[in-house]
Amino acid sequence: MSGWTRYITALLLSLVMAPASFAVSSSLYLVQPTSGPKPVTNSRGEKSPLAPAIARSSFTAVPIPEPRKFEVDDLVTIIIRESQQTQFNSKLDAEKKSDFKGGITGFPNLRLDKLLQFQLTPSAMSKGPVKLGVTYDGKFNGKGDYQRQSSMTGRITARVIDVKPNGTLVLEARKLLKSDDETLQMVLTGTCRAQDVSADNTVLSTQLYDLNLTKKHTGATRDATSKGLLTRLLDLLFNF
Repeated sequence: MSGWTRYITALLLSLVMAPASFAVSSSLYLVQPTSGPKPVTNSRGEKSPLAPAIARSSFTAVPIPEPRKFEVDDLVTIIIRESQQTQFNSKLDAEKKSDFKGGITGFPNLRLDKLLQFQLTPSAMSKGPVKLGVTYDGKFNGKGDYQRQSSMTGRITARVIDVKPNGTLVLEARKLLKSDDETLQMVLTGTCRAQDVSADNTVLSTQLYDLNLTKKHTGATRDATSKGLLTRLLDLLFNF
């Protein structure tokens, strides 16, 4: 029996006769043992999901990849996928009824000689007390519906303008397109986590915190689709 044959035979016998605890501890899916070799971690202190012995000796074990480090002025592509749907319904019914009744039994006598003497005397009501009555009955019915749906898609490259102490990235993107008299200007700012940036250096706009997206279009196309001065004036006059 050759040396390799004896080595393989001994290895098989040791595996067959090993206790169950050895087989469990050698599992590829063991998270981390409570005792034994020190767990394998990366530079951020994240533990490997493999058993320590396998993580150190296996040629096929995949270690935890090192996280990408970003610096100011690095570029990240933002995939814009924004959609918004707003709908409001309101209804108001109001009714008010008031009834007041009263009477005047006397007026002050406004004679000039009495006023010069700083005296006020009541005048006689020859036709009796004057009766007053006020009745108010008002109703109001109002109903309003508002519905709006908008969406925006696209890609824009942003620059890292700041890296927070915890690794959070502050992004800013600007785009200016000019064609004859047409101008399209877009400004985007937001904050995202470094781990949200995918392997192809992209991040979704829905993953940005404090997203601020401004799009401004000027030119003949914009003027053709906007209301004219006379139309705006008529809308102001007949707004009620």
